[in-house]
Order: sequence, then C-alpha cells, then structure tokens
Amino acid sequence: MNLNKFLGFLLYIVSFIILLKLGDMVSFRLQDQTPDHWPYKRFYYIFSILHPFIIGLIFAVPHFLSKTKQSGVWTFDWIIFLAICIPALYALITPWIPKSLYPFWPLRNCFSYYWHNITAIIFGYFFLESFKKNKPVETFSRFFGYFVYMIIFLTIIKSGDNGCGYYLTELAFSGRAKL
Repeated sequence: MNLNKFLGFLLYIVSFIILLKLGDMVSFRLQDQTPDHWPYKRFYYIFSILHPFIIGLIFAVPHFLSKTKQSGVWTFDWIIFLAICIPALYALITPWIPKSLYPFWPLRNCFSYYWHNITAIIFGYFFLESFKKNKPVETFSRFFGYFVYMIIFLTIIKSGDNGCGYYLTELAFSGRAKL
C-alpha cells in the first residue's frame, strides 16, 4: 500500500517537473518568435495564460483525487470561486485588456509578468478546489474570510519592501481577524 502511494507521488512529481521544463522551453521559443510573426504572438498570449493555469490545476490534483474517493454528491463551492478565483481572473486578464478600455479598468498598470504567473497558478488551483463533495451551505462569513485572505495575499505580493504586507499578515494571523 505505501509503495503504491510512493510510486504515485513519484510519478506525479516527475510528470510535474517534465511539464515545467516543456512549458519553459515552449515559452522561450515563442518569445523569440513573437516580435516577427503575428500567429506566434497570438499563441504566446494563449500559452502564457494556460501554462500557469495548468500548473495550478496540477498542484490541486492530489487533493482532488482524494475527494473523488469520498462518498456524496459533487457540488461547486461558489464562495471559494467568487472570493479567490474571480480576483485572480481579474489580475490574469488585465495585461490583455485593450488600451481603449484602460480608463474603465482599475489597477491596469499594477501587474507584472511574475504577478500574472502567480495569479494564474492561484486561479487554476482554487478552480479545481471549488469542486467539493457534500459541503455545508455557503455563508457570508466564509466568503468574507476567503476574500480577506486573497486581498492580504495580493497586498503582500504588490507591497514590495514598504512593509504594508507584513502588517496585514500580522493582523490576519494574530487572531484579531477570525474566519
């Protein structure tokens, strides 16, 4: 039994490393081709969204497979999706918003390539985590808690060295902000 579990995780991590390597190779090749050829540029944009999204899905696969063994009816956890996936999706599509919509798109200049990859991984992971079996009815407090943690995470990533993220993290984990 333990040998099967070990081999399963070994296969999982080896396939994950191979996916990362192949994804980086394709990404670098597309970056070299992008300035000259429009079809490659379009494929590069699609690939730059899908590759980190798939990485996030792969991070969630072990927990998702353990949920498939549970009994019950599949449900979709809208709280996780609305509180985490929607803000991550917002950050994910921001770099590709046309310049004509910039006046109507807040935070348009706040996202870098690094930020984009992190939010795509978060979106992929929590999208798969949104599928549950026999979970209780969603409540506003649970939604608010997940939303607060997502805002804290986004602030920590964006704050840099000004220390704002440190204080928000201390507030969240000191016990004053309860979920």
